[in-house]
Amino acid sequence: MKSTRNISNLRLGRHDGGFTILELVIAGAVLSILLLMVFGIVSSAAGAYHWGMVTVRSQSTASNLIGLISTELVRARLLSVEVGEENCRISFQVPVDWDGDGDLLNSDGELEWGSLGQLGWMCTLTFEQAKTLRESVDQQDYNRDGDRIDVFALGHLSKKYTDDLGAVQSTVDIMPDMIVVRYDHLGGDIDGDGVDDPMFRRVDAAGVDDENGRNIEVAIWILADRGKGRASLAKGSSAISLRNFQ
Repeated sequence: MKSTRNISNLRLGRHDGGFTILELVIAGAVLSILLLMVFGIVSSAAGAYHWGMVTVRSQSTASNLIGLISTELVRARLLSVEVGEENCRISFQVPVDWDGDGDLLNSDGELEWGSLGQLGWMCTLTFEQAKTLRESVDQQDYNRDGDRIDVFALGHLSKKYTDDLGAVQSTVDIMPDMIVVRYDHLGGDIDGDGVDDPMFRRVDAAGVDDENGRNIEVAIWILADRGKGRASLAKGSSAISLRNFQ
């Protein structure tokens, strides 16, 4: 009887106090599945963390740009806000000490309006396109709306200083090409929710569109590099109250 039991154990691959080959195979398979599950969870968490950091950095970049814009707009006199199919720009003047008397007032006690230190000049912030982003060509879903059919314009903002005769006297580019607008409508929907996303909006105190409102809403979409050839859009926005509202 003893020799018969030993033969049976050998056939199963079992030694007294050990495991069979079948048990070891099953245990290895279960362990592999568990490791794959853990790896998937860790990879997903790492990817979410990386995308979160990319989004935060991009939103910070957009906020810094809006901060640069707001330092002038907050004390500006608005001349026009044009955001539509072909234009994305805002024109304004700021108080200047044109007569060099140490203040911003003329002899009648009124503000001296101009730009770049010159009376009557104006500054225009305008979007300048540098490149076209086509989701179907780039195989990207930039706005993460679930499709790859959108087309965007990538570029930057420039400041154009125009004299009182309408001639451009100076142009200054602001930041590299990282701002995104809708290609076929510069003030159109960017995030795919069906609502227009203009870069500049003149609104009232309640945030409602008002061509005579004393507030300007600025919303800037930045192309965020996610690494490994992937990119998405991140948004920064702020409302600017016009101090010298007229």
